[in-house]
Amino acid sequence: MEFSDFDIPEGKISDSGLKVLNLALDESERRKCFVTSEILFLAFARTEWEVFSVLLSDLGLNPHEIFKKTEARLKKYSNTNVGISEEAKLICKLAFYNSVRAGRQIIESRDIFIALLEQKNSVIVEEFNRKGIGADAVIGMIGRK
Repeated sequence: MEFSDFDIPEGKISDSGLKVLNLALDESERRKCFVTSEILFLAFARTEWEVFSVLLSDLGLNPHEIFKKTEARLKKYSNTNVGISEEAKLICKLAFYNSVRAGRQIIESRDIFIALLEQKNSVIVEEFNRKGIGADAVIGMIGRK
């Protein structure tokens, strides 16, 4: 697998975005599973831990607990197939759209996180919903951080 498998136009990703995607690729190969939204989420959380943990703490959520719940969900995907899921490609396309909408022509790590927040079935969104926190409010907070 290579970065180009994410279907992101060449030169359209920042160093921070590249770190997230490279870690996602490494995790996929290590776990022997497809790159999924959970893998992308864990990669974002690891590469941007300070931003991630402060944001969740500000919202009254335990970042370590969210991380553990995501890890648990990911175990059901482990197999011998390695690759990039269509879902992950869609998240990357949405991240690019988010960056353009924000007036940038390059994907940053926060664009990937915002795209992940737009996935209704993710652990993080489920936790936000459980706490009565709207994903839109969180996206607004990310823009200010």
